[in-house]
Amino acid sequence: MTDRKVRDVFLTYTPYILIVIFSSLIGYVSYVTLKFDLNPVLYLLSAFIQAQSAIIAIVITLTLIAVQLSSSEYSIRLLSVMKRDALFNAIVIIYISSIIYNAMLLSVINKIGSEFVNAGLSISIANFSLSLVMLIPYIYHVLDLLRPESIIIALRKDLSKKYLNSNKHIGKLVEGYRKVDRRDVRPYFRHPSTRGLRISDDDLIPLVDLIKKAIEKDDTYTIMVGIENIAVFHEDLCNKKELSNEEKKYITRLVLRHIRRICRKACQCGDRGAIHDTLRYMNKIVIKSIRFEKEEPIIAALNIFKMAYEEAYHTGRQYGFSGWIWRIGTYMCDLYVKLKAHDIDNSKIMNEIRKFDYFIKNNKLPYSIQYVFDEYEKYLKGIEPENNKEKDKIEKDKKIFAEFRDIYNHRYQ
Repeated sequence: MTDRKVRDVFLTYTPYILIVIFSSLIGYVSYVTLKFDLNPVLYLLSAFIQAQSAIIAIVITLTLIAVQLSSSEYSIRLLSVMKRDALFNAIVIIYISSIIYNAMLLSVINKIGSEFVNAGLSISIANFSLSLVMLIPYIYHVLDLLRPESIIIALRKDLSKKYLNSNKHIGKLVEGYRKVDRRDVRPYFRHPSTRGLRISDDDLIPLVDLIKKAIEKDDTYTIMVGIENIAVFHEDLCNKKELSNEEKKYITRLVLRHIRRICRKACQCGDRGAIHDTLRYMNKIVIKSIRFEKEEPIIAALNIFKMAYEEAYHTGRQYGFSGWIWRIGTYMCDLYVKLKAHDIDNSKIMNEIRKFDYFIKNNKLPYSIQYVFDEYEKYLKGIEPENNKEKDKIEKDKKIFAEFRDIYNHRYQ
């Protein structure tokens, strides 16, 4: 376990440990200092039972109402996330066990000695204190859990746990998409049998739908967190040694298919930030995939680029950002440079950049392909390396792009 994980575990569980210690101290102090008569004890235990029953009923009711409203707004999967939430289950167990203990103590209190009465009541006081104080972190936890970005992270963790711990689920996922088309790389983009395709075993659909709703609401942070978690999910599965390259290939197809859906939605809504995040993480997914498949992810990415700048142009006039389309070209350049750095010389990317150049000229956009190249050079020059290794990498990228620009200008200009 790394130092960071140790720190995270410590910061997560320390408040609850302190709450338990605090409640135990209250129980111990009441046992040492207080002496109870039988009648007050009966009254106090009855009051504890009534108070805790009322509190847990109110807490569960309000929690379920809040979860229901949030799930209808974002994703129905929040219900399953809440059902498996550790703190929610802990609160329910603490209250129910405390109520049962108080009821049992109330039923036998006339049959035990005064020393046992004091000890039993001290435990009841400790349990009651614990149940009350635990409501404070629980309220903050629920408020945090109901945020859309928290739902996304919880869904992604559940998916990673599900797929990393069982090859059975991955097998269902891969087989479903393998049946779509075994012949080429088109199953998500051009093959007619995939229109409206919704595989029941595709657990990424709720996460993608949540991101699309965030795009509609212009929730920039949720969009970024969602796309980042899709990329993390892809990386987790690609790093699983038990999976074959064939299975990783179909998983990559699945992820890129969803990236395309998100990018289309961002273009249709005129959300520049969502387009930026989608293409940035798409490039990372493609680079991660070239270890086991060098052709199909690149073709899929180029289809997404083409869809993005065409869709952005047709809907961008309505939102006034058609002049921003040049940034899509910089991501195409970045993908070429990153692939070339991995010794993958794919001429298809250069051809797509040429088509992008024609698109700029035919639609008389207020910039040229040279402007796109200049902006990408500015981006490379603006990167501040953190160490010598990263500095060498950036210098290599600059050299690759300079060579690419010279070849492109010599061949097509």
